[in-house]
Amino acid sequence: MTQKLAETKVGQRSGIEAFQLQILCEYLEDKIIKGEIPGNRIEPQHFADKINEVFEGYYQRLINKLDPAVQQAAQLLIEEKLIFEDEKTGEARRLSVDSGVLLHEAGITQILLHQLESTFLLRRESTSTGGFNYEVSHDTMIAPILKSKTERKTRERAAQERLTAQRRQRRLLAILIATILALAAVTGAVVCVVKLRNDAVAALQVAEQEKANAVKSLHDFLEAQKARKMVEFQITSQNVKGILKGGNCPPAASIQQIKGMQVKYLKDRELQVQIKDILDQMGTCN
Repeated sequence: MTQKLAETKVGQRSGIEAFQLQILCEYLEDKIIKGEIPGNRIEPQHFADKINEVFEGYYQRLINKLDPAVQQAAQLLIEEKLIFEDEKTGEARRLSVDSGVLLHEAGITQILLHQLESTFLLRRESTSTGGFNYEVSHDTMIAPILKSKTERKTRERAAQERLTAQRRQRRLLAILIATILALAAVTGAVVCVVKLRNDAVAALQVAEQEKANAVKSLHDFLEAQKARKMVEFQITSQNVKGILKGGNCPPAASIQQIKGMQVKYLKDRELQVQIKDILDQMGTCN
């Protein structure tokens, strides 16, 4: 256990915190209670490839235990302010931030900081000026936190896309109703007044323009669907690439998920190329 936890370190810090072993042992104890470990004999294969999964579950459980009124503030604090991530190089590291700076963030109080410290999500260090700095408790928490951040941003983008699509649909419906009413009025007027015939022609032209707008809206909606597919693939592929980068084979579930995408999105040539690329990288892991 200590060897595997040591492999997950990032940066220059060394050593393993006691709470890491506690979390891992609680995870394995739960597996034994559920009868998921044959003979109750723990072997490396029961946890060696699941370290990130164990800490990810720990992180999410602790966030969910917080008062719902402060959950979002705590998550944004940890994921946005206490972790540095370079998306171009993939570099990620913990940041040590003065408590006075953190207390200026929306929704952050000293009570919340104490809560996060007492659950081992954060740790506090004294500064030379008599104050305190806070940082994420250990490097093993970086990967779970970044994964949670990616999933949160994906949900936020999906929600915004749904809201945009709904607004477009309502606008299109209003336009279509207005167009139908306009056409009905023009048709009735043509029977009575020849002059209104020209107005009817103009209304038809407006209808054609609105039809073109509707086609464009449909195209935008399909593009949004394609973007969601790419987000789904990117989340899985980033996790797999991270595991491959560490010299390990990804879990069978991740491999099957990628192969499932290969079948599910068979007509998406661009995505098929990316899927084939990551399958090639996995080599004998397939």
